[in-house]
Amino acid sequence: LANAYVANKKFEEAKAFYLKAKELKPDDKDIDFNLALLYYELKPENLSEMERLKTAENYFRSYLDQKDIA
Repeated sequence: LANAYVANKKFEEAKAFYLKAKELKPDDKDIDFNLALLYYELKPENLSEMERLKTAENYFRSYLDQKDIA
């Protein structure tokens, strides 16, 4: 469902669903990747450009730091 919100450029709705998914499956590396893309591709109104990119970077790093990345 979150991906559908991303496709429709609805940042807050997508973010809420991704965070809920992360809460339910904290070890799912794909959620971190999707959150990174969300912050990288969409521009939430409440964040500066630097904050947005830093948040995306943090989620990308979290994704890459996981041991089972092939």
